[in-house]
Amino acid sequence: MRDRLADQITVSDHVDRGDRRYAITVFRGAEDVRGALQALREDARALTLFQTTTWLNKTYQYLAPVNRGEPHLVVAHCANDGAFILALPLVVVQDNGLRLAGFPDFGLSDYGAPLISAHSTVKISAEDVKGLWKSLCKALTGVDRLSLTNMPVALSGGCNPLARVTSAMPSAHARYVVEVDDTIETFLVSRGKKYRKEVERCYRLLADHGDWHFECAQTHPEIAAAFDALDGLQAERWQGQEGVYGLKVEAVAQFYKEALFASDDQQAAQIFTLRSGQETIAVLYGVVFQQTFTLLRVASASGQWRRLSPGRLVIIEAMRHFVGDQITSFDLGIGDYAFKRGLGAKSFPLVDIEQALTWKAKPHVVLMQAKGWLRRHPRLLQAAKAARQKMSR
Repeated sequence: MRDRLADQITVSDHVDRGDRRYAITVFRGAEDVRGALQALREDARALTLFQTTTWLNKTYQYLAPVNRGEPHLVVAHCANDGAFILALPLVVVQDNGLRLAGFPDFGLSDYGAPLISAHSTVKISAEDVKGLWKSLCKALTGVDRLSLTNMPVALSGGCNPLARVTSAMPSAHARYVVEVDDTIETFLVSRGKKYRKEVERCYRLLADHGDWHFECAQTHPEIAAAFDALDGLQAERWQGQEGVYGLKVEAVAQFYKEALFASDDQQAAQIFTLRSGQETIAVLYGVVFQQTFTLLRVASASGQWRRLSPGRLVIIEAMRHFVGDQITSFDLGIGDYAFKRGLGAKSFPLVDIEQALTWKAKPHVVLMQAKGWLRRHPRLLQAAKAARQKMSR
């Protein structure tokens, strides 16, 4: 494995500090990182679609420049036999006078995680994690703060070893997943009479407007038209709100479009439309990875359409589509929203790590760790919120 990285190492930092059981290599810059990711394809395994080579390369290509981020990749091998252990994809940005390293999510990737070994013979014990984490942190020279957020503890693809770092703390977010064990009709019945009747009412209202169609965009023109509809519906919802509509940034739009047109063995971005007659009333954008459909964007028309909840209907129709292809797991992403609770989504915890690498970052990291500590003790958190509200009166 390390032989395939030889060319990249000549233009990267080879670090042999910290625990001497591990050899750490840090790659800096988009070209260097892309080469290292390509060399790792046979040995590394992504835990979520957001760590696949295709997804990472596109974030570094389209999103890093507009956010003035410098791509980094920290790769750990066993010092004795050169076996690949893990790789940590990062981006370094300036944040309030500090050099901050974090996952290259740019607000568009729900989950962060390292790439882990694809070989079952490479196992990481709790004691290994302690020494490995120390080595990874020492390797990140020139960085003040390391912030790893929204990390799953475990997925079907494997366990996240960094979730066992001593300083890991509960995230403010959770992952929400729906499992469909039978037909969609049986699934809706399982949600209870009230929910099923409400969904049936929405379908009747939709039918009252005439013929309706649910479609998965296939051709280039169909994909482009569906994406334009998604963009338009979401921009319409943003009107009148403060701040910059981030999804309208050209680089962000290009990023999402390229994911739709790219083909990859590991993932497949797809976009669905729900139309009444010739009018598109809802659009759903997501990605299939490891037999799971992950929802990334959903938008629906307002006005007369609001009363039939077209956003919910397009999700249900997409679930029906995938169940027919034997895909029964639906990741609805982070965020506790009513439509997820209605679908019966189960929440799975995520963890964060905040690490000060220089003295300048310590005050901020102490504050973040205090918030994490409060999340471990929800009663104290509620008491703190009540006290803050009382003081603000």
